[in-house]
Amino acid sequence: MLSRSGIVTLSDDDLAWLRPGDRPADAIRWLMSRGPAILIVTDADTAATAYTRGGSVRIRAHRAVGTDPAEWEDAFVAGLLQALRARDLLDCGTDRSLRSVGLDDLRAILHDANLHVAQAITSATEHQAGYLDV
Repeated sequence: MLSRSGIVTLSDDDLAWLRPGDRPADAIRWLMSRGPAILIVTDADTAATAYTRGGSVRIRAHRAVGTDPAEWEDAFVAGLLQALRARDLLDCGTDRSLRSVGLDDLRAILHDANLHVAQAITSATEHQAGYLDV
């Protein structure tokens, strides 16, 4: 499955589960050698690091007090897919490829995904507090 995946996202806990006993750097090298163009490892709700064959980019997370790490990760992945789609990187038949994404573009993609998290969490918090009408 890894060899057919363009993008792999997992948490640092998932990485430890997948490669028990490996140092994180060794587990990441193992995963990247299996074929994904982009590997993204989230660190609970504090950071995300994206890896390509050309290097890596790390961003700090937008955090909200009381937010569950799983909620953060779900919102991050939704934002990631939205950011990739906005750049035509998920469309079949386009001339852009996930393998051609540079580190500056990858940093911008992660930034957009992170903004999506902040917006989603703020919106959910306001809704729960009764600020939004549905």
